Amino acid sequence: DRKIDHMHTEIDERAAAGKGLIAEPPAGASVAPQIGGFRVIDVAHGACGGQLADGIRILPETADEFDFSAYDYIADAIDTVSAKLDLAVRAHEAGTPIIAAMGAGNKLDASAFEVADIAKTSVCPLARVMRIELRKRGINHMKVVYSKEEPHTPQGEQAPDAAGRRATPGSVSFVPGAAGLVMAGEIIKDLAKA
Repeated sequence: DRKIDHMHTEIDERAAAGKGLIAEPPAGASVAPQIGGFRVIDVAHGACGGQLADGIRILPETADEFDFSAYDYIADAIDTVSAKLDLAVRAHEAGTPIIAAMGAGNKLDASAFEVADIAKTSVCPLARVMRIELRKRGINHMKVVYSKEEPHTPQGEQAPDAAGRRATPGSVSFVPGAAGLVMAGEIIKDLAKA
């Protein structure tokens, strides 16, 4: 009985609204081929409310109690760098395969997502930060879904303010979903080979 875990965070406003999540496609796609169980687990780095249907929430102070080695695969759709790094390190230490979604914000080309080793990524600002930080933690390779599309500059209310503070990257509903489907397909291919 295979379990595929999908990590996400409720800190992301889209998660609270239930729209455009990278999380949704892997969940639906993993059930379709009847590979086995699927569990959504919340990785909470900061204040967040609400209750997950599965009732599992990993907090920084309780993460050591969670057995990452009990799972066949981890799909990371977390938006915060610190939580992504923590999850990647824990998956690496447990020997559990992980695939991580990189930046989908400010992108419009859903067909541009591809699977690659983090060491071979380019263009994506989140992939660059993750690559540098993972190397510092002794992780040189990790499977990711990313896009070489240059992020578009936000306009109007999404533009940087007068003080130059960056706005939260916006997303078009179909773009994160496309990244999630690419991720789900890769997980299914990997598990079918195992």
